Amino acid sequence: MVLDCGTRSIKVGPTSAAAAPGAAVKKFPLVLLGLIAVFLVGFLGLGLASDSIEYRNEIVIDRPPEQVWAVFSDPARAKSWMSGLERIENLSGEHLQVGSRWKLVFLEGGEEIEVLETVTAVEPNRRFAFDLDAEPMLGHTEVRLEPEGAGTRLVATNEMRAKGLIWRAVFRLSRGMFQAKSQEQYIRLQELVEKGP
Repeated sequence: MVLDCGTRSIKVGPTSAAAAPGAAVKKFPLVLLGLIAVFLVGFLGLGLASDSIEYRNEIVIDRPPEQVWAVFSDPARAKSWMSGLERIENLSGEHLQVGSRWKLVFLEGGEEIEVLETVTAVEPNRRFAFDLDAEPMLGHTEVRLEPEGAGTRLVATNEMRAKGLIWRAVFRLSRGMFQAKSQEQYIRLQELVEKGP
């Protein structure tokens, strides 16, 4: 169609996209690949940013530190509050001995996950710390029991370091999940201690 606009004629026709509907369809895979590449670079960039995450958990237990410690440090009662724990095996050293090594086996999603734990600090009724080594990560956890009124404030600080670039990115995105899972365990510990023997 031609429009006459005085001294100039303008040809009006279908747009190039309408004239060639296949062109947009051909560009779609390239756009999709570009988006995937941007996502992958961003995801792996998270792993390059840092190889560790840190988080903290706190809970007040309505019992004195001695009662909290008695339950917290008893391997026979660990299954009652540590989710998915199947068994604890002594690899070396004595119970509550700095330097002792333990294997904790958890069942998660039908698969066994082994965590090697090395005790790094023990102050009965006050402090317990350990290093851990598992398939995707290394870590350090310190649990403190602080008197608060007639009860105890349990404060746990955790630092986890991922093994490998992909796990680093996953860890950066999963910090909240780790913290929430740990808090659930401490709530179960609180309930167990407050319920009594």
